Amino acid sequence: MESYVKQSMEVYSNGSFAEIMNFRNTEDPPFDFPAWVLFIVVLFVPLLNAPMFLFGMAAAKRGQFLHPSQESRRYLRWALLVPVGLGLKTTGVMLGKDHDWSGVGTLLGGQLLALGYLYLFAFLYAHSSRTSLVIRSFEAVGRMSLTNYLMQSVVCVMIFYGFGLGMFGKLGVLQGTLLAIVIYIVLAIGSLLWLKRFRSGPIERLLRIGTYWSWSGRAKPKTVAPSVTTIDS
Repeated sequence: MESYVKQSMEVYSNGSFAEIMNFRNTEDPPFDFPAWVLFIVVLFVPLLNAPMFLFGMAAAKRGQFLHPSQESRRYLRWALLVPVGLGLKTTGVMLGKDHDWSGVGTLLGGQLLALGYLYLFAFLYAHSSRTSLVIRSFEAVGRMSLTNYLMQSVVCVMIFYGFGLGMFGKLGVLQGTLLAIVIYIVLAIGSLLWLKRFRSGPIERLLRIGTYWSWSGRAKPKTVAPSVTTIDS
């Protein structure tokens, strides 16, 4: 495992695009599992995230985020999952990777922490001014979520991979956290400036064009057949 990690750091931080893609496609990870076990793992991994999608669908159906000022108490209760999730993840790390329950604490803590962050931000949003720059920045990022998601990937590839700045494996936890905050701030500012001129992000616009088959990105109005009035003689 150690040699594989060192090789990965060397390729990702110094390799060209072709070398990185070749490494990802041909190099086998150092897991001592038979092929059928890996197949089952890959097959069932999406099910680990399925509950989060179902939770989001249920929350949207119940309208939990339509009226933030009326739901602030609910947000505050669910925000208590933040310390719970942090506690579970910390416990998993402290137990060590060789402990049987360390992975459970880390995995479960991550899921609960994500929910806690969601409701914590919703609570802060409910008690913030809609005209503040911070809130408008968050809203702009949300309106361009797919564009920003892809832009984060592009920016990080250029920062960490060898055909960019080659910083892969060279940043600590604190430096990585600060870099993530800086990237988010830059994308938030870019989103604000973009939405001052356009109604949606570029990728969102393309998605709407493909969805509605319309260059305007809007649904075509349905034509209603004229009603026929009959006169009984």
